[in-house]
Amino acid sequence: MPLTSEIMVAEDRSDLLALLLSRENIATDITMSNHATLSLLEGWHIDQFHDGDGTERMAIESGNTRTDLNLSEVVRVNDARSGEWLWETQRGQFVTLPSAHDKKFKIAAAIWLATFIPVAVNKYLGWGIFGTWDNIFFTAVMFAGLALVQFAPTSAEVV
Repeated sequence: MPLTSEIMVAEDRSDLLALLLSRENIATDITMSNHATLSLLEGWHIDQFHDGDGTERMAIESGNTRTDLNLSEVVRVNDARSGEWLWETQRGQFVTLPSAHDKKFKIAAAIWLATFIPVAVNKYLGWGIFGTWDNIFFTAVMFAGLALVQFAPTSAEVV
């Protein structure tokens, strides 16, 4: 996902409405939640906006075409010429939940990996560095890795 200085990541639909109002008559692509893209050529305008029964809707006129648009279904707004992302909702995307342990986990994972690789190579190539303890060291490092997974950062879907 390209990041620009103009991208707004928010669920505030008033930001979306303000963006669309500021882009009247400018070529714009609007992607809907059903993956359909509404391509608005230069000369389009918002005919009316009404907030009936709790849903934000607006009518867009582009040439001879009139489209009724539900703002809650808009997923992304792009500039049609440059392809630059101007607005995007986070709804339906996976995000990593912040944790105070993320840095510690990365350090622990790096140490585990630095330990696991030589122990695994030793076991499978039969170097015998640990003598008769090769299988025990390999098993211990594997269980340490499984225990480490419990502390991995988690993801959640934004709804």
